Amino acid sequence: CKDSVFQVELEHHESSCPESPVSCPFCQQTNIKLARMPDHAKSCDKTPKACPLKEYGCSFVGLASVMDEHLTVKNHVPCFQQLQKGLEERDTEIARLRDQLDTLTNRFKEFSASTDGALLFDKEIKWVVLVPADGKAYDDYSTATSPMYTHVPSKTSFCFTLKSWDGGLEH
Repeated sequence: CKDSVFQVELEHHESSCPESPVSCPFCQQTNIKLARMPDHAKSCDKTPKACPLKEYGCSFVGLASVMDEHLTVKNHVPCFQQLQKGLEERDTEIARLRDQLDTLTNRFKEFSASTDGALLFDKEIKWVVLVPADGKAYDDYSTATSPMYTHVPSKTSFCFTLKSWDGGLEH
C-alpha cells in the first residue's frame, strides 16, 4: 500500500487497508488482499457456507463437501412446512381481497343504478379552438375534459365557457 499514515495509526491501517495481505483462516492460503477476501470466501471449498435454503429457515452452515448430503428433503421438512404455511396465508389474503373487491364492485353497481344517471362519455374529449382567419388549431386555446356523468338520464347537456379572442367578456 502506498498510503501515508502516521505511526500512531499504522497498526489500525494495517488491519483495515484493502491492500493488506491476509490469510484464509480455513484453507490457510496466504497473501490474499483484504479487499479480495469476500471473493475468496465464496470460492474456497474449506470456508463454511450457509444452506441455500437459509432464507426459508434452515440454519445449517457447513462445507461444500457435506452440502449435497445436507440438501435432502428430510433435512428441510420444517422449511417446506413454513413455505406451505406462508402460501396458505397468502391464499387466505387473496381470497379476502377478492371478497372485498366483489363487495365494492356490487356497491358501486348499486350506487350507479340508484342515481338513475347516465354516462355522457367515458373518454377524455379534447376541445380545440380554430381561428377562422387561418383555420389552424392552436394548442394554447385547447382544453380537455374528464369523463362526465349526469344525474338526469334523459338529457345530455354540456356547459362551455368561451373567452373572446380579444380578452373581453366570457360568453
